[in-house]
Amino acid sequence: MAGELNRLLIVDDESGVRNFLALVAERLGFSVEKAADKKEFITKLHESKPTALVLDMNLPGTSGTELLRYLADKSSPTQVFLISGGDLRAMIAAEHMGVLLGLRMAGILQKPLMLADLEEAFGRVLDIPGNDPDEVGEHETGVYQQFDAGEFHRVQKALAKAEAAYVAASDTNAVSDAYCPKR
Repeated sequence: MAGELNRLLIVDDESGVRNFLALVAERLGFSVEKAADKKEFITKLHESKPTALVLDMNLPGTSGTELLRYLADKSSPTQVFLISGGDLRAMIAAEHMGVLLGLRMAGILQKPLMLADLEEAFGRVLDIPGNDPDEVGEHETGVYQQFDAGEFHRVQKALAKAEAAYVAASDTNAVSDAYCPKR
């Protein structure tokens, strides 16, 4: 049965977000567990052994990056989606950190959430009986294997430089010039 193969753990401190994600995931065939904080996350992770995880990057008392490190320390095979309404650049850096830690990063979900985006994202990690899960995402895995620590630090520096240029810009023209220099 699909629900046995597809177990999703949703970790978000906003109950409305957890419930919406659960509704979409259950409709696609996932069995769903929900957690609102680090303690619940650890308990549900070990009880339900999820095949996929939606992890909020901004939880009270902890951070998504701390929980990514926890998953890596446990050699978790779960596929991880990062979710936040915050800065996309920080989420991209966290996703790359997850890759470097050896985690199976499934993507980024940006709040506000769109139904079509969620269905597409969850559909990518949905395990359907008869499909070889090792074939799913084969190209993506190869790309991640080529991503080394040096590249991660180059991306971090580029993001910091872009953020500094954005903060320094005082009007929309300056922001536009900072990101699209004239040639």
